[in-house]
Amino acid sequence: MKRWLLPASILLMVASVGTLLFLLFGQTKLDTSNITQGDPKTESAASSETKEEDPLKPSEIFKKEFKDLSATEVELPKQLFIPKHDIKTKVEQVGLDKDGAMATPKNEQQAGWYKFGPRPGDVGNAVIDGHTDTKTGPAIFYKLHELKKGDPVEITDASGRKLVFRVKELVQYDHLKAPLKKIFGPADTRNLNLITCIGTYDQNQGTYDDRLVVFTELDEKASDPVKTPPKPATNIRVSGGFINWYASTDEDVVKYNVYQEKNGKRKKLGTTESIERKAFPLPEDATGRFVVTAVNKAGIESEDAFSAVQK
Repeated sequence: MKRWLLPASILLMVASVGTLLFLLFGQTKLDTSNITQGDPKTESAASSETKEEDPLKPSEIFKKEFKDLSATEVELPKQLFIPKHDIKTKVEQVGLDKDGAMATPKNEQQAGWYKFGPRPGDVGNAVIDGHTDTKTGPAIFYKLHELKKGDPVEITDASGRKLVFRVKELVQYDHLKAPLKKIFGPADTRNLNLITCIGTYDQNQGTYDDRLVVFTELDEKASDPVKTPPKPATNIRVSGGFINWYASTDEDVVKYNVYQEKNGKRKKLGTTESIERKAFPLPEDATGRFVVTAVNKAGIESEDAFSAVQK
């Protein structure tokens, strides 16, 4: 039942207007053939300690764990786009409400990212929630149940980078029996889980009896490369006519640029691929200071890594 259904008595009193309102706002039977009914007893990530806990109520241990997992290369999410429904909205940051549950966005037509968890694009389970409806009509995630496996969900972060996630599955859980660890817990892949209400609205409790979780995973090939600078090379040294260094720890580094600085001017000496030996031959009698920068797939250079001045 939709919480914005008009009482039947009003519809009967104003028949013509009521018919129109019912067509616009009345309850329709949802097609849930693409949604799996979740059973926490069979979820590998569920535990006996959490099976009766609200899935939107991550514990303090999760909160601390998430803060350690968040990667610095990923910017804050700013916009959510679901191409199938042409839904484009801002992403708010949400934390915990007064009851310790994951808060919902203040604006019912915007989405809320759980700020204590991984950012979308990080390794782990990033979580975004949104309302399914309001007292007057549909909200931002009203059509979330229509998504199918393989459908894209796009996030644009603060740097303007577009991240494309693909739907893996839709699962409907009793709101008291959803597996916390599967939704909020650690993972080896870069996931984004979308949450909204579904099922029957309980007027007394002021909430729906079920939660819909759309599990998605990052499609790295369809996403923009990282726009933040990679970590620099380290331990720059000159020896035996070569400049040597230790590789950057970032996996997306594809090459290194080598420069010479002398008399206040910088000259590029050349480039070496990341798969090659971390060494570059210097010109004979080369003097001055030498600089190595790491370059990632997006063509962004790292901070300079300097050698000692050669005289």
